[in-house]
Amino acid sequence: MSLENVSGQILADVENKIKDLEAETKAEAEVILTAAKKRSEDLIDAAKAKTEEQIAVLEKKELASTSLESKKPLLDAKKQLIEKTYADVKVKVSQLDTATRKNLLKNLMAESLKQMPDAKKVYVNRNDMSLVKPFAKTMTVSEKDMLGGVIIENSDGTVRIDNSFDMLLETIRNKTLKEAADILFN
Repeated sequence: MSLENVSGQILADVENKIKDLEAETKAEAEVILTAAKKRSEDLIDAAKAKTEEQIAVLEKKELASTSLESKKPLLDAKKQLIEKTYADVKVKVSQLDTATRKNLLKNLMAESLKQMPDAKKVYVNRNDMSLVKPFAKTMTVSEKDMLGGVIIENSDGTVRIDNSFDMLLETIRNKTLKEAADILFN
């Protein structure tokens, strides 16, 4: 074999290897490019899905907020009506006739004394002082700014029994608020 043939053969082998390497590199580049495209499409799809999910959540929040805002005036009006109803009850209690008031005070005083027989002081509304004195016996009767009823306490003032109309109405109000709302609005 001649040098020319050998060098031609080497050159042909090198060119074939270069073509094979180019083909192999091109194939690997295609695989990498296809994988990269697939990965970017997946990322785009995930981002779109997350964005759509966030939009749905925001729309739901906005709808709930709008719904609450639209109900607020109605809820405020209902609350005002309930408050007015309880205020009207207080007015009616304050306008009880003397006989009814005296009977209520007598019963509240008896109930209070059952709980604290050794009470030394009783607080009442200024207008009720003369009505309570007959039931107070040896107790000191003092005036207190309240709707009515009685508050009794022990000698050192550390224990109190509050049977004032204010406390009783507040207790009733707390227990019956839902029931009152159902009656007024259903």
